[in-house]
Amino acid sequence: EEDGVKLGKWISRQRQLYKKGKLDVSYQQRLENRGMSWDPLAEQWEQNFVLLEQYKEREGHCNVPNSHEEDGVKLGTWLKSLRQVRKGRQGILGAVRIERLDNLGIRW
Repeated sequence: EEDGVKLGKWISRQRQLYKKGKLDVSYQQRLENRGMSWDPLAEQWEQNFVLLEQYKEREGHCNVPNSHEEDGVKLGTWLKSLRQVRKGRQGILGAVRIERLDNLGIRW
């Protein structure tokens, strides 16, 4: 809570309105100017993917040790969870992401 306002709930509502195209453009711009992320999970995935690309460029492979951290991100743990998701429920990961990871050289 922030000054009696349930901030997380309010942010969630703004994201819902944005996704439905019902958020006033001026509100949208004000929120974006303050660093609002409309899809933080997708942004986090992209940031981790960039770190994986950098790792591969530096190391020559994508076999990230489970305990490895890259710029404060537990990259090995992230990759391990992707492998587990692909093994069990590929639809959650999505065909586009799987293709990007395949093209990068991930060994599943």
